[in-house]
Amino acid sequence: MGHSLGAAGAIEAAVTLLALQHQFLPPNINFRESDLSLNVVANEAREAQFDCAVSNSFGFRRNKRDDCFSKIRAMSLSVAGMSWVTPLGSDVDDVWQRLLAGETAPVEILENEQNGARYLVRRVPADTPFPSHPRLRRASAISRFAAAAGLAALARVKPAPSLDRIALVFAVSNGGVIYTRRFYSEIVTSGAQAASPLLFPETVFNAPASHLAAILGINGASYTVVGDGAVGILALKLAGRPARVR
Repeated sequence: MGHSLGAAGAIEAAVTLLALQHQFLPPNINFRESDLSLNVVANEAREAQFDCAVSNSFGFRRNKRDDCFSKIRAMSLSVAGMSWVTPLGSDVDDVWQRLLAGETAPVEILENEQNGARYLVRRVPADTPFPSHPRLRRASAISRFAAAAGLAALARVKPAPSLDRIALVFAVSNGGVIYTRRFYSEIVTSGAQAASPLLFPETVFNAPASHLAAILGINGASYTVVGDGAVGILALKLAGRPARVR
């Protein structure tokens, strides 16, 4: 079909995916002979069994692109470990029993110093086992909660999973609201030059997931799903999709 310039790599990637799906090796057309001892797929496609395929695209001015694809296999989803950080504590079994007994945490009233608004809050216990890590030194509350719950949940998984095969799917309905308010409040009162590079990272929704992934040393995929109260179900659906298995 000739050289398609900038689209050549995309076409090659599509052919590679088709070859992987239908298990065949695409041929080199117009091939006659070679003085090299190579196993060339000449002129006609050849059936083969393989799980991975690489498409190499060498472009102009030494630009290069490599795409590696693997077969998709079905994956079953189950809950291997869980944890939480709540005003009733962080021990899963203990908090669950207290909830079943109808127990609730004490309520406090906090007042916003700027506008006088009052809020009902339930504080987490002072002895909550938050992880000690340099990344969390200036982290928002939601990032610290996510790190504490995530690490505790993973610790309950037996046997311990291999970190190089873990992907992270984080569901959230609200971000770091306190840091976000402080960040924009300084801009409104003092101008754009007051935008704090220390506060900004905690204003983005994927900050908690990035902290947890970095602390764990996860090199795989990391997703943050943002939504309403049902976002947790959406995250489970995303986690249960077929995965690319190495």
